[in-house]
Amino acid sequence: MDLNETIYTQFSNLNKIKRIGDGAFMNSWLKDGIYIDSCKSIGKNAFSGCKDITKVVINTSKIPMSCFYECSKLTPITIPNSITSIGGQGFYFCISLNSITIPNSVTYIGAEAFVNCTALTSIGIPDKIASIEESTFSDCFNLTFVNIYRGITEIGDYAFNNCVNLVLVSIPNSVTSIGKDAFNNCESLTSITIPNSVTSIGTN
Repeated sequence: MDLNETIYTQFSNLNKIKRIGDGAFMNSWLKDGIYIDSCKSIGKNAFSGCKDITKVVINTSKIPMSCFYECSKLTPITIPNSITSIGGQGFYFCISLNSITIPNSVTYIGAEAFVNCTALTSIGIPDKIASIEESTFSDCFNLTFVNIYRGITEIGDYAFNNCVNLVLVSIPNSVTSIGKDAFNNCESLTSITIPNSVTSIGTN
């Protein structure tokens, strides 16, 4: 019996599961919708490499590091108000993710969280987040609009690196620092308003 193929494909409804450990389903054959809205704790890399997952329903307090890394078929996701943080590389290389709603409950988004989400076209970053970490949206080639709400103080290194179709960024006057190469190779970004609050800008 192939555990991945014969069991994991049938185990998409995880409603009775309260905790999922690190790497529990990493590189497994899980497919279609994953329903974990009663799960209170998910470990890092829990669904990393599950390339056939298309939908996720969650209700935890955190999306841990690399949780949905390379879930390349994962489509639009609404993050519930129970979520307070999205770990580094949380949605790294989710190339089918064309829409994501980040609620105001989220106070932290880790580095490289949305790298190579090439289908993503717009994003709103809640005002409770203090910093856009390094490479958070790097290589999101189809990202055209970013709304950064007041409250964010720092845009990290390479934050929007290589977002070649980015045309509009709203930077609030709460931002004091823009990191190195934050907007490197954003070739469609023809103008940007930098508020007087900014006292430090990286090399690009």
